[in-house]
Amino acid sequence: MPGHKRQPSIELLEFMGVVKENGNEQASLPPMFTPLSYDYVLVAKTIDDQERQAFKKQTEYIEELKKKNFKVTKIIDDHLVFYGIQGPKDIFQKYRYLLKVSDACNWSSYQNSVPLSTRIRVVHFILNHTPIHSGENLRNLMKAKVFEAKFCLHEKKRQKELKESWARWTACLQGQPITAVRNYFGEKVALYFLWLGWYTFLLIPPALIGILVFLYGLSYFNSSPLIQEVCESNRVMCPLCDTGCKVWKLSETCSYAKLSLLFDNNGTVLFAMFMAIWTSARSRRPASLDPRQTRRRSEPHTSKGRPPPGLLQPPATPTPRPDPSPHRHH
Repeated sequence: MPGHKRQPSIELLEFMGVVKENGNEQASLPPMFTPLSYDYVLVAKTIDDQERQAFKKQTEYIEELKKKNFKVTKIIDDHLVFYGIQGPKDIFQKYRYLLKVSDACNWSSYQNSVPLSTRIRVVHFILNHTPIHSGENLRNLMKAKVFEAKFCLHEKKRQKELKESWARWTACLQGQPITAVRNYFGEKVALYFLWLGWYTFLLIPPALIGILVFLYGLSYFNSSPLIQEVCESNRVMCPLCDTGCKVWKLSETCSYAKLSLLFDNNGTVLFAMFMAIWTSARSRRPASLDPRQTRRRSEPHTSKGRPPPGLLQPPATPTPRPDPSPHRHH
């Protein structure tokens, strides 16, 4: 099945070097089922008294996850208990199937793999919507101190790849591997850095013109009539205050006048006019970036324009990854 049609805006960003897409991003996606990794980790304090209410709720919640075929590994470390949670394979298969039938027109073979960010959001959604017998979900249990913390783990291999190709100073002049960032951190983070790269690229023309204006002021540094009038003047100026201030000479402000000329000369007027026009032109929103159209293209739909029942809708903001540790347990 053919892949998604690339948007002209992405082609333009790739041509200008803002993003770096080599067409092999699908091969870099992780397998949908990784038996030695944990999608999520819950942390709780060790409770020796099994009759305590907190211990019963903790055990009951873990049992509810196991009923949903979640693999839970218990690791005891001093006074803390770590529950390594791994989502079952059939949940992600169901997610891909529902996504396919709800948006068949835009489906592609690229979506056969589940990115790390999507996998974490799916597990995050299920964990927060798994209640125990009392009706409490994970958020309520966190407030009641049944669990102390929850977080997802770094993929050390993917993290190292991003550091080498993206998060280093020598990669500043290269395009961003935006697909790899999206697969690891999610759409929001990828969109932010994509916008930041585009915004930085748009600042290149004003920066070049600003340098020319600065050089223009520097060329007239010593020959400017204003500088000569101030620096060679013998005029005595009035005191700056009523009492305690002495008279001063206008030539004493020579250094200040020279410094002002570098940033305030005839060229800065033209530069200000250019920036006004440049800002207005840059703020115009292309029709392809209309959020209403983008939302209609991205939202799954059925023939009636509504998502199918049972579609897993992960939250918009997943739990942030810790940095840089702990790492995945193997």
